[in-house]
Amino acid sequence: MIKEHDRSRERALTMSETDNSQSKGDTYGADGRGAVGTDANGTDGSGIDGSGIDGGGKLLRRILIGVVGVLVVVIAAPFIYLQQAGGLTGIIEAQLARQLARNNEALSLTLGDTGVEVRLPAMHLTVTASDVTVAGADASLTIPEASAVFTPTGLLAQRPFELVFSDLQLDLTVDPSARNIEGSPGMALLAGLVAGGASGGASGGASGNTKSLTNQRLRINRAVLNLRHVDDAVAPIDLVNINAVGSFDQGTLLNGMVSAERMANAAPAGRLEAAVLGDPLGGTFSLDVAADNLLLDGVTAYAPLSAEMLPFSGNISGRMNAAIRDSAIAVFDLDAAATGGTLALPQPFRAIDYKTASVISTYHRDGGTLTVAQSEIVLNDGRVLSVQGNIADIDGPAPVITGRIDGNDLSLDSFYADWPDMMAPQAKAMLQERFSGGQLSDLGISIAAEFDRTARRLNIVTLDLKTALSAVGVDIGAAQYERLQGTGDGTLSLRVGAGGVIEELSVAMGASNAMLTLAGREAPLLVGRVQASGALQNNGLAIEEVSVNLANGGAMSVSGVLGLGPSWTLAGGSLSLSANNMDARDFHAIWPDWAVSRTRNWVGRKIRSGRVEDVRLDLVSQRDENRLKVRQIDGSITVRDVEMALGGGVPVMTGIDGRMTIADNKAEIILTEGDVSGLGLETAKVTIVPVIGGKPPRAVAELNLNGDMGDGIALATSMRMIKPGNGGYDATTLRASGQTIFDVVTRFPVRPRLKPQEIDFEAQARVTGGVFENLPFGADARDAAATIIASRGVLSVAGSGLLFGLPSDFRYDSRRDGNGDGGAAKLTLATLGPLDRLRDLAGNLGIVDIGGVYLADIDMRGTAELALDAAFPTGQTLQPGDIDVGIEMVVSNGEFGNMPVVGQVKNAELVANFDATGASVSGSADLLGVASNLLVTFDDDSERVSMRVSAQKSAALAEMMSARAGIDINGTLAGSIELNSDMQFGNVLIDVGVDFSDAGASVPTIGWAKLPGEPGTAAMTLELDEGRLRRINDITVTSGSLSARGEVQFNAPEDGPLKISGATFRDLVWPGNDIQQLTVSTAENGDWRIAG
Repeated sequence: MIKEHDRSRERALTMSETDNSQSKGDTYGADGRGAVGTDANGTDGSGIDGSGIDGGGKLLRRILIGVVGVLVVVIAAPFIYLQQAGGLTGIIEAQLARQLARNNEALSLTLGDTGVEVRLPAMHLTVTASDVTVAGADASLTIPEASAVFTPTGLLAQRPFELVFSDLQLDLTVDPSARNIEGSPGMALLAGLVAGGASGGASGGASGNTKSLTNQRLRINRAVLNLRHVDDAVAPIDLVNINAVGSFDQGTLLNGMVSAERMANAAPAGRLEAAVLGDPLGGTFSLDVAADNLLLDGVTAYAPLSAEMLPFSGNISGRMNAAIRDSAIAVFDLDAAATGGTLALPQPFRAIDYKTASVISTYHRDGGTLTVAQSEIVLNDGRVLSVQGNIADIDGPAPVITGRIDGNDLSLDSFYADWPDMMAPQAKAMLQERFSGGQLSDLGISIAAEFDRTARRLNIVTLDLKTALSAVGVDIGAAQYERLQGTGDGTLSLRVGAGGVIEELSVAMGASNAMLTLAGREAPLLVGRVQASGALQNNGLAIEEVSVNLANGGAMSVSGVLGLGPSWTLAGGSLSLSANNMDARDFHAIWPDWAVSRTRNWVGRKIRSGRVEDVRLDLVSQRDENRLKVRQIDGSITVRDVEMALGGGVPVMTGIDGRMTIADNKAEIILTEGDVSGLGLETAKVTIVPVIGGKPPRAVAELNLNGDMGDGIALATSMRMIKPGNGGYDATTLRASGQTIFDVVTRFPVRPRLKPQEIDFEAQARVTGGVFENLPFGADARDAAATIIASRGVLSVAGSGLLFGLPSDFRYDSRRDGNGDGGAAKLTLATLGPLDRLRDLAGNLGIVDIGGVYLADIDMRGTAELALDAAFPTGQTLQPGDIDVGIEMVVSNGEFGNMPVVGQVKNAELVANFDATGASVSGSADLLGVASNLLVTFDDDSERVSMRVSAQKSAALAEMMSARAGIDINGTLAGSIELNSDMQFGNVLIDVGVDFSDAGASVPTIGWAKLPGEPGTAAMTLELDEGRLRRINDITVTSGSLSARGEVQFNAPEDGPLKISGATFRDLVWPGNDIQQLTVSTAENGDWRIAG
């Protein structure tokens, strides 16, 4: 039994003896009998007793006897020497003692059976012993069967050339940290047995000058080795059928070979072979190791290198060539393959099970590096990994590992499972939440890490991963993009820095046949293909490009650098957004709500339907004060067949085609086709300034429309350009038609819930063939060609047409007060038509009388040109006094009946002016049947009427005067009349002047007559009261044959019909008479009474 003593609790290599049941070989017993010698009967054992030899064979007998004699001498010589050397026990004790001499320890040796064997013709002598026990101070060793093989020379020197130990039962405790294997007492004892005394000189029974032997061989047969670790927690390793052979030179191993088989759980567990060239005990040698299906489980714990970093389990086959210097591996090359095991990776990685694993690697102690040139691992789940790498400072306290792992056809779920929980857990959770299932291909992982021996943990310095993904389930969403579901493919690139922090992460992912659920939209969008790429930058995920191809044919893409914060909210960045052939509502739904949100919201509110043909937008955004702000935007949007609702009362525009361009912080929308409330859109331009930074931005819309005036009136009404009247004219009741071109400019803030009063506008309409009904003053207009200009609170209408049924040129201007409750208007009208129609027009304008003469009481005929200027308030019901009218009228061939004073007027060619201060009429006409020139004025301030009538010489005037005066007058008269009256013509004074030089007259009553050609004038003043002639004053008559002064009185109205009631004349002179005073009166019976 091998016993290892515990001195100072030193952990070392121990050996124990097991039951010695191995059979012994052919050996001599303790009595010296052997295979060659005599038997018990004294014969030689050959069966030859000499009785069969005849006399003729005497010579041959002598020869044989001589040979036998020699043989006996030769054979007997060793035994004689053995006897002299103390027998077999002495030889063995001396030899083993010499082998152990280097230990310098007190040793004890016990032997069991011994024997000897001679081999012919080599004359090798084999000395055997069983149950050899060597006890030292710290360990003991039992050898079930030991033998030493001597040559004759070696026997004399007691130097065997071969030692054979068989059936050893070894129990060794191993400390992998002990560089020199002699550091363990048990191992040192075994080493001493192997070569301890081979280098010594002559000793024992040999002559002192005998030359020492230099070559020695050690053979171990059928040994069993139980390896134990200094750490009791490590399982032992059992090696059986260990066979070894080695050649030594003066105690130094020159070469050797060993083979062994491992047993595990009482079953074979692979074979190991090793070849040694050099001296292991001296610490410098070469080692060639071959393994065949050797079970690795638990082996790495005994490795002298840093194999604890990557402990394998499984079965290995292959070779390793190593060079050992100073009892440590200096260089080795490994080419091996393993099957069916586990690679227990250090933390933070989990162990992985593999089917097969192969490796080609090289170790250099001087450089402190282990290089894996090539390795391929086929995992149990079918994944195949290729590994290359390097471990620097492998023997130091913190080895640095760098390498690359390549793989193909790996599942994403297994990738997540292999992802260490402590390495970038947030990034892992983010990816797991959004991407699942599917496969990885073209996987490449480059890693640099430090190995913490104490914690058996890899501290990652950098880890770079690149892979392609296919058939991955995509389920992502955040904020506006509530959920995108589909099957995706793409690439993933990841860089992990020290402490497991994600330094770089880029993803390029595409999904097909997906559904995109958007905020505020009931039904998800069917997406034919969506493609996205992004990268982790500045602790946030940056989206570099997103493209969406909808199932209905639309497409949209976003490219640039967008930083995403928590919950994938945008943190800022720059991007390019493009789209084509998309439904406008889909485009708005997909348009990032942070990207120029005001413009996006404006598009969302205003564009109800249609298609987006082409979009190109470039913008830069930045998160500021916890809000995302766009700093710059440029690009364009092209739309087709769009329905647009600008709001603020502006009617919905349909069928719109156009393009929006954004540059220099200004958006310009050019519309080329469409319909606005029944009006055709010819061209339009909408300008928004500024796109960014406005509080809010302001928009200017310039529209060029074509259509019916009625639709234009409806448009203006809806935009509140025309509002219901507030007690005045209600313009919304206006009915109109006619082909019209509209130019509309509106200005409004870009914001939701726009109020009509916030819209400023300027509109111009050019109508031809227009019809307007229910105009102010009850007018209508037809066949009108007019230009209408309107803005908030201002309206101007100018043109021509049939107004009141009359061809007219007109202009209407109105302006509302600042408070919007009222205003003022001005109407200018120039027309030509019948006097009675113009009278009706005047009545509609509130002109019912002129100087107290009611127009409705006068019969009118003839034609007149009318120029009218009217000013009046708006926003209230008009009263006659509210209208300030100025009229200029030119009458041709006019006839007026029922005129005050003059009665009938014919053949009037007049010019009349009427305004707020009065009126004037001038021209020529037939008054009382007499062609006259006249001037009539009406002064409203003094409430007086004046008229001057100048009658040319005419027989009609003579007839009229003859009829009125009851005097026979012939020839022609000329005269003038000046009339002054109040506005009611209640008190009228008429100054009359008559030139009757060319008239003849006869007054038989007084016997006076005048011949034509005789000079003569007459003047008088007529007084009328309430239209009735009351008196004639200041009568002055001067002629060649008559002169007089006087006055005439007429009867009162109550006295009956108009007649002279009396007269007084002074200085009455006519031929034959000179009357100083003459009085004419009427008697009660009606007769005239004359007194003078």
